[in-house]
Amino acid sequence: MIRLSLGLLFVLPSAAASAATCKIDPFRMIFGRDAQVHMTAASGRACGSMINWHDGGASSMAVETPPANGSVTTPTSNRWLYRSRPGFAGHDRFVLATSGVGMRKMVVQGTTNITVDVDVVP
Repeated sequence: MIRLSLGLLFVLPSAAASAATCKIDPFRMIFGRDAQVHMTAASGRACGSMINWHDGGASSMAVETPPANGSVTTPTSNRWLYRSRPGFAGHDRFVLATSGVGMRKMVVQGTTNITVDVDVVP
């Protein structure tokens, strides 16, 4: 059961990401509702993001559906890191499941599935 929260998520590129090799379009979403994200990554190079919670926090993040042309890891409960297979250029996609608690005058729990569409460039 998913309960809705007023808490918002913001995604920011990780410090290791540079504009030339990793671009993640900014997005906002409501905790407990699914979201889609677009990113551009250089072939074979790491590209990741950290999700900053406006209210509450993530207790877990896991790969729900792995990418077909690379790999994705979730080193912490609010961070992902994608890397395409070397030499691959084209479209890739993966889905992350993030669970947590939003707290705005009440405690609400939910899961957000984040579908990440990736354009991998040479």
